[in-house]
Amino acid sequence: MASAIPVDDEPQFQAAVAAYDDFEFIAARRSFESVLRKKTLTDGERARVLVWVGMCFAEEGALGEAVRYFEAAASADLRVRALPSMSPKAQKMLEAARAKVSSSVASSPPTETPPPPETPPPSETPPPSEASSSPPPSGVSPVLVFGGVVVGVGVLAGAVGAMAAVGAAAAANDAVNNDSAVGARAAYDGAEDLAFGANVAFGVAAIAVVVGAAALAVGAVGTGGEGD
Repeated sequence: MASAIPVDDEPQFQAAVAAYDDFEFIAARRSFESVLRKKTLTDGERARVLVWVGMCFAEEGALGEAVRYFEAAASADLRVRALPSMSPKAQKMLEAARAKVSSSVASSPPTETPPPPETPPPSETPPPSEASSSPPPSGVSPVLVFGGVVVGVGVLAGAVGAMAAVGAAAAANDAVNNDSAVGARAAYDGAEDLAFGANVAFGVAAIAVVVGAAALAVGAVGTGGEGD
């Protein structure tokens, strides 16, 4: 926004320049600082006033403050140039400040908006493997195997029972024909034990045969159904 009148035409600015020309650097600097408080200055006008303040500090011997104001002038408007009233030393200081600000601006990387993250592709369900889709291999029904084993156990138990029965009969015969009372008693006891074992074996054989036959029948029916 431009000022109502150019800064060069403002009385306060003109009074500050006159004080500088009269070597009244402190008074001139204070007047220039008052001009800086105006909100109607353009960037170019503000830069020139800042240069005037830096010149006053340089004349006062406060070179650090002079450099600070020259850099502020270059930051306000990098096109600012030396003024006719500047000493050669102040001109070099201003040019160094402009170079510093220009280098700082050039080295600042431009801000870029980062690209949006890539959307991952939708996940795909792998096709079922051939192994999982293949039917289970055919084989002998476990029920048939169980039935055969049980029937075999029954047959074995029957054979053991028969042998025990034969032994019991022989022991009973010895008990009858033995002349010794002790030997007869021992033979009789042995006959009883063998007879009991034979009865148990026959009972196991009967149960095993019945269960095994039932299992075989169930297994046969199941195998026939799978074949259909």
